[in-house]
Amino acid sequence: MRLADSLAAFARVLTGRTYLALVLDVIVAPEYRGGGLGRLLVERICSEPALQKVASLELVCQPELMPLYRAWGFTENA
Repeated sequence: MRLADSLAAFARVLTGRTYLALVLDVIVAPEYRGGGLGRLLVERICSEPALQKVASLELVCQPELMPLYRAWGFTENA
């Protein structure tokens, strides 16, 4: 997502679209944090039709960020 010629937010998912989809990065530039961009990216990932049939959607993040992702059902347990 680009705002004013700078990268505001980014997310990356690695998947074979069958068994596992791995969310490796959800990054929001510091000046854009708190505006809902991270939430928008995670909601878009979780609702992506191509990922609905994947057996496991997993997230890699720093432990202190885990509370942010619990709303989408992510846990510390893989």
